[in-house]
Amino acid sequence: MYQLIVIGNGFDLSCDLKSSFSDFHDYRAKSDLVAHPENTTIWDLILKQEKGHNWRWCDVEHQIRRWLYKSGQKDPQMLRLPECVLDPSVKPSQTARTNAVYSYVLSNWLRGRKLDGSVLAALSLADLNRYESYFASYLNDLVQRTPGYLDSAATRMERICRDLVDEDGVPPSTSVLSFNYTEPLSSNVRLSDALGIDCFCNIHGRASDYEHGIVFGIDAKGIRPTSVAIPFTKTYRLLAQDPVDFQRVVRPKLSNGASMGFIKFFGHSLSEADYSYFQSIFDAVDLYGGDTRLVFYYRPHGKKGETEKVMVEKARREVHKNVTKLLAAYGESFDNKDHGKNLMHKLLLEGRLMVRRLP
Repeated sequence: MYQLIVIGNGFDLSCDLKSSFSDFHDYRAKSDLVAHPENTTIWDLILKQEKGHNWRWCDVEHQIRRWLYKSGQKDPQMLRLPECVLDPSVKPSQTARTNAVYSYVLSNWLRGRKLDGSVLAALSLADLNRYESYFASYLNDLVQRTPGYLDSAATRMERICRDLVDEDGVPPSTSVLSFNYTEPLSSNVRLSDALGIDCFCNIHGRASDYEHGIVFGIDAKGIRPTSVAIPFTKTYRLLAQDPVDFQRVVRPKLSNGASMGFIKFFGHSLSEADYSYFQSIFDAVDLYGGDTRLVFYYRPHGKKGETEKVMVEKARREVHKNVTKLLAAYGESFDNKDHGKNLMHKLLLEGRLMVRRLP
């Protein structure tokens, strides 16, 4: 049997690594940008305006899309900037004058010239590259300063690998698809061998890879190839990365004939920004007609003072909601619409869909 494990930032957070965007944003605002204000990017200012959100990985990606698109519009609308940015002859409004993002564009990019959407997009992308490099440096330093992270990550991974497998041992082959930028098992070759992990892929890059960097981006679905938003999509940006051999990660069958028994998820928000990846995985294993089982793990979380029962229920319901949205969206991609509508029901009847508390 063969299994695929998909992990997101919740994995690192569960190992006490302060890797959320809220942690990074606070670090930037209270430390890094105080000492080095010249390192400010437009994304620091955009995200500062949105402070107060529940900062998950997908929130930054959501803000990238919001920066490119006005609400209700299908095409990029000049990056949500006041008209005076695109035409210097237009007098800025009072709202524009007090807008930190506008002020940044005015002082760093505009300089009395007229900018069109494509130029603004290119400048925004260059700032995004800087923001990514600062986040990568933050993560590298954080891993070094977090005692116990690697040991905790190894324990977590072992529990996920061994859960639900046959009693005679670990599956002969396990792949890990990580949406994080950390490499928790890179120095633990012995454990990887013991768990049968023969492929660990950081799909959006590794913080330690200074040559190729890491990627923040939006889903390419529905975006036209000629759109100024295309360079912000994950698909486009991964072209510049060290190419990932996706077939090594997602293998419907091994050379010995063994099929994929499980796809296990933990710590991923299942956000729409990554739906394209999941659709590719589900297509590869023929999720509807095959026998692959999906397992979605959750870990209790909540506000200080809440009982464990409340936190468990909250986490379970959140995962239920996200799984339902994901499978409904995947079902809509089917040519046979009836199959798409009853996908989740079929998986449940066949015992191939589980939501479980992390062992």
